[in-house]
Amino acid sequence: MSKFILKTMNRWLPPKHQWNVVATLPLLLLVLSGSNAKSQPVLKWADFYTMINRVLINQTEAENEDELVPGDLLETGSNSRADLVFNEGTVVRAAAQTEFRFEHGMRRFQIADGTALYILRPGGGGATIETPTAQVNVTGTTLWTTYNPEKQLTKVGVFASEKGTVRVSNAQGEDTVQLQPGQKVNVRGNEVGEVNMFSLQTFYETSGIADGLEEGDDLEKYPSQVRKTLKTAQKNASYALQQQQQQLNQENSAIAQNSNSEQEPDLVGTELGTIQIIERENLSK
Repeated sequence: MSKFILKTMNRWLPPKHQWNVVATLPLLLLVLSGSNAKSQPVLKWADFYTMINRVLINQTEAENEDELVPGDLLETGSNSRADLVFNEGTVVRAAAQTEFRFEHGMRRFQIADGTALYILRPGGGGATIETPTAQVNVTGTTLWTTYNPEKQLTKVGVFASEKGTVRVSNAQGEDTVQLQPGQKVNVRGNEVGEVNMFSLQTFYETSGIADGLEEGDDLEKYPSQVRKTLKTAQKNASYALQQQQQQLNQENSAIAQNSNSEQEPDLVGTELGTIQIIERENLSK
């Protein structure tokens, strides 16, 4: 890049001024670099917009007005759930019996136990999701991860990724596979398994953390920042569902039976009935 800039500027400058380009080029590159860094999304805090039953922050009972900040440990109890919206618009839903935290700076999420759904806006930059056995590098998409510490098993599944990407590796960043909507993969220990299909339709019908993702779901009950994220995710999820249904029809019953043979990924999250939305003024800050 530096050679290109130097060549371009020297083409238009008289010879006696060209030495100034060499002297100022490092400063110019530093400015350009800083501008690009500022354009990347930075995680600073997350607000709760749904909180069901037992939710803890650093082992203390969470209140509706609480924020989750970098380094905080979020824990959910049995039949519990916590839905978060981050300052840059990312939505994360932590299902029952989940341990979750995030780091300050570029989007990096960590899950030590349980299940979480992540909804990232397209065009918002990349994010990394870490479990003890896996790294998941994503751009604007909707996906879930679940980790079982007893089995040292990570599962990753993708719902919608029209323009986004999802790459799954082991904890060392090796044996990378890329997932498309309706696909999942297991990482057990250091081994990345085969990519398989799962039923998107069954997920939407059975999983409580799918609220707002299925076409026709009412989004008006959500805060504006959450609604904006869900609106795009709903459109992409609907497209992915249509594509999977067409594929299953084209490939007949063999693929359909395979996609329904493992129901566990379709049951991610907990069906908790009516979801109470927390009205918060500071969601728009």
